Amino acid sequence: MDEELLLETIKQLGNKGSYRLTRHAVEQRVKRCMSIEDIEDILKNPMRIIRTDEQKDGNTYKIEGGFNKKRLAIKFMDMTIIVVITAMD
Repeated sequence: MDEELLLETIKQLGNKGSYRLTRHAVEQRVKRCMSIEDIEDILKNPMRIIRTDEQKDGNTYKIEGGFNKKRLAIKFMDMTIIVVITAMD
């Protein structure tokens, strides 16, 4: 999937609220003083794909977005739900 289509998919799913956070993502969000609103802002306003890591269970995408240009690592479940793996500085 090209970057433009990927960013649009993230934005659409983010606007629908179609995401969930892993336990690790919740821990890292708290550690980095990120609110749920920060997470939603990144998902609703993705700016760029920093990198793509190919794994056996699918691709992991490092994304940057939102008003404060914060970063997340995400995966997709059946391209219908975003799984936020971690929040990054």
